[in-house]
Amino acid sequence: MKMATPSIFSLLNPLRFNALHYNSITHAWIHIFGDNFHFGYFSSPNTSLDEATDALIDKMAVFGELSEKAKVLDVGCGIGAPAFYLHRKFGCDVTGISTSDIGVHNAEEESKKRGYRDSVRFRVANGLDNGFADNTFDVVWVMESSHLMKDKRKLLAECHRVLKPGGVMLLCDIMWRRPYTIADRFGYLLRLKSDFIVGAFDHIRSFGLVHMETFDTYINTARQIGFDDVKLIDISEQAVPTFERWKANIAANEARILQTLTARQMKGFMQAADFSKDIFERKIGGYGILKALKR
Repeated sequence: MKMATPSIFSLLNPLRFNALHYNSITHAWIHIFGDNFHFGYFSSPNTSLDEATDALIDKMAVFGELSEKAKVLDVGCGIGAPAFYLHRKFGCDVTGISTSDIGVHNAEEESKKRGYRDSVRFRVANGLDNGFADNTFDVVWVMESSHLMKDKRKLLAECHRVLKPGGVMLLCDIMWRRPYTIADRFGYLLRLKSDFIVGAFDHIRSFGLVHMETFDTYINTARQIGFDDVKLIDISEQAVPTFERWKANIAANEARILQTLTARQMKGFMQAADFSKDIFERKIGGYGILKALKR
């Protein structure tokens, strides 16, 4: 059954648009991304996508010196795979939140199957106003969801609020390596490559309403809010092979994907992946992991 896509009117409410968007693509994305709805960390050209997406979780955990038995808030939990991984490998107690009720439902069902319900649970909630009490969590884990939230200051402030003193925020996402200028926009237009012009619009249809910020903006905003020991590492080169792995999965799973996406949507995803890869290779966009401590 084909899923309905968000209407043009829902663009007036970005949070609602992205919630509807993720409801509409979740089933198809499993065949494109695997269970982990995020980029991979490719240590070698032969690394598989599943290995690379788990490797990104490990990279983030090691960078943040994640402690065993930590109480974790997973902001933007997808269908729960990173939460299950953190519980299985580190013994973490994880609460995952997402604005996608389909993603949360799938994650809850999987947690029940695995017998994790006492330690890994999920709920529909907004990362900008999550509803938890102050000083609740040892770790706030924001894995590739911040680009969907325009107000980064509000997001980081909410992460800071619910962390216990001594707690750490770990965030990874697509980011600008430098400011994306008007000249950059005109540069794409002047190249007169329709695929890339179309790709800019397909990016919204494929990945939702994206609000990227620069590496420096993330660092400076975290410091302004009151985080200490703020550090960011650039893993753009290790992340860029992800785009080709997604396209390979589309080619391998086309029939399954077309059960929920239209042919136009599937083609649009391919164009959006090419557009994004080009931005990475031109060193305009990239991928960063941020760590920040609450004193």
